[in-house]
Amino acid sequence: MSEKTPTTPKCRSVVWKVFKKPAERNRPRLPCPLCPGTSIVYGGTTSGLKTHLETHHKDEMLKIEKAEVTPYNELTKFHDLQQTSNAVAVKPDQSQIYLARSFATGGIPFSFSKNPEFVRFLTSKPENFVIPSPKQIKSLIQVEAIDYLEKLTHEFKKVKKYCLMTDGYSKVQRGFHFYSVHVGFVDKNFTRNVKFVALRNVEKGDAVSVSKAINGVLEDVGLKLSDCTNITSDAGSPLVLLADLHQIDRFHFFQVKAYSSTGFRIHCACHLLNLIICEFSQVKGVANYYKVAQKLAAHLGRCKEDKNKLKMLAEALKIKSPLPLPLPTTRWGGMHILLRNYIDNYEAIKNVAILKKYLIKEANMNKMKELVVLLKPIHEGILKLEKDSSYVSEIIPTMVWIRHKISQITSGFSTILLKAVDKRLAQCIRNKRILCTMLVDHRFAYVDKWVEPMKWCDVEERIGLYETKTASFIDAKTDVSVVDESFENYVFKHSSSNNDNNGSMESEIVRYRAFLSTNRPSDECPLSFWKSQKNNFQKLSLIASELLCSPASSSVSERCFSKCSDFVRQTKRNRATTETLNDLLTVTELCKLKRTQEIVASDTDESDLSDDDDEWTKISIEETAAEEMRTTSNSEDSEDSFSIIDNDDDLVET
Repeated sequence: MSEKTPTTPKCRSVVWKVFKKPAERNRPRLPCPLCPGTSIVYGGTTSGLKTHLETHHKDEMLKIEKAEVTPYNELTKFHDLQQTSNAVAVKPDQSQIYLARSFATGGIPFSFSKNPEFVRFLTSKPENFVIPSPKQIKSLIQVEAIDYLEKLTHEFKKVKKYCLMTDGYSKVQRGFHFYSVHVGFVDKNFTRNVKFVALRNVEKGDAVSVSKAINGVLEDVGLKLSDCTNITSDAGSPLVLLADLHQIDRFHFFQVKAYSSTGFRIHCACHLLNLIICEFSQVKGVANYYKVAQKLAAHLGRCKEDKNKLKMLAEALKIKSPLPLPLPTTRWGGMHILLRNYIDNYEAIKNVAILKKYLIKEANMNKMKELVVLLKPIHEGILKLEKDSSYVSEIIPTMVWIRHKISQITSGFSTILLKAVDKRLAQCIRNKRILCTMLVDHRFAYVDKWVEPMKWCDVEERIGLYETKTASFIDAKTDVSVVDESFENYVFKHSSSNNDNNGSMESEIVRYRAFLSTNRPSDECPLSFWKSQKNNFQKLSLIASELLCSPASSSVSERCFSKCSDFVRQTKRNRATTETLNDLLTVTELCKLKRTQEIVASDTDESDLSDDDDEWTKISIEETAAEEMRTTSNSEDSEDSFSIIDNDDDLVET
């Protein structure tokens, strides 16, 4: 019988830390990976290989011998040396293998190896480190969460006015019903801060239960709901009623009966724009194209084999756009994304036999392309307003820009879409808080086209209701001593036009209007403008600090839910409660805060966990979206579910 040669022979000699052991034992010579072009006599014995290493590579041999004692440190450095010298890759040490196995068995994203906190742990780990138990890790996270809340409580002592960004999340299968709370405020340096506070369970979905939960969160950090000047949220009825019950806006403190409370809660701009897309998606004709793309996405979400075939074909055709995969129903601009990806991958879809039934006829492709072109400005508006750096004052100008872009597109659907945009634009123009915020934004103030058919004089009357002697923050060092007072401040303080800062609001508005009409600043940030002009317009600057404290959308809540939803979805892998999710998110915010204080440029999750090659981060999202699409597809197969849609057989290839 012939001797069986093992495919992965066990390496015993130290030379196999450098040389790659051949499958053929009698191979005459082996190439040296440390000196390319050189081959050493082998013939089944390692004597010649070891002599070569001891003679020509003494330093590397010392490192290998040392690595036998401390494999966790020195062997990694030796491997780095091998890679930098373009040598043949050597076998990784056992610690790296164990680490890779932990990633595989734990379902951890591969890019987690770049996580700043993980890297910090590796560099600070002592030699006698003892791995903590799961209970100890959970306890440490709870302690860190408490530490973060204490820091917030101390910071909020200086906050007098703030805005609230909140949204709800429900998962019926797990019994999850909770709300997230974020607080935005402007500090004494006219810098806006948006802070995550907590997640909190709600017993019911009514306004009273939501109000009770949010009140409890705010009380934990020393804030009062009565000091909240605005709520930015979607149009959920509990949140609308919450703003109504608590009279969230300074207008109500003056008991002005002419103004409706529901007119001043800020409707999340991204949700508002997405409602336009949702309304448009149900229009007769439009829905047919969307339905075909949804069915394809649902199929790809169910069948991984067909998805992989399509992916390989798309790569072969050098298509860079993502596949038309299912998207969660809460994804803003989802219709535009899905139709765009469908069109971009159309050539690849045609070459997969089983996907033929999801093809649209070539003659109808131009119509679908028209839809993508029409929806593009709205999606771009969503991407702009979902940023934390956005302002409420940008909502109306963005919608005016969207309307302008759509009106220039020649399409049979453009008139229908313009009606939907006009409906939401009129809703925003009726919101007096948005108009007042635009007045204190030097980029848009006194530009007539932004507020038509309203007049700026009407806005001036309403902004006076915000006049108050209390700033959005407590500044114990506001008064400048006589000794430290500069000549410029002294002259300004005693000038006739600003004597003792007793000018009326009306006079400040007149001077502000004249200032913008003669020399409108080019600052991109309105808060930077008010930081430089706070001495010239002291009353308006205080109002601006209140009105500009909120972003244009509640996207911070959506991002918060996307971080914790993986725990909620995967019932077999995690039994985390809302309290545990709250602690995890709180510690994440604490880590961000500490890295910001240390002037670390990189952020935590968004930049480090966004590799396109990393499928782990996408699995749960795709599974959930596919489940939603399956539910939608099943309901759409009934005769009554899409009564506004004609038969789409004439769209699909046969």
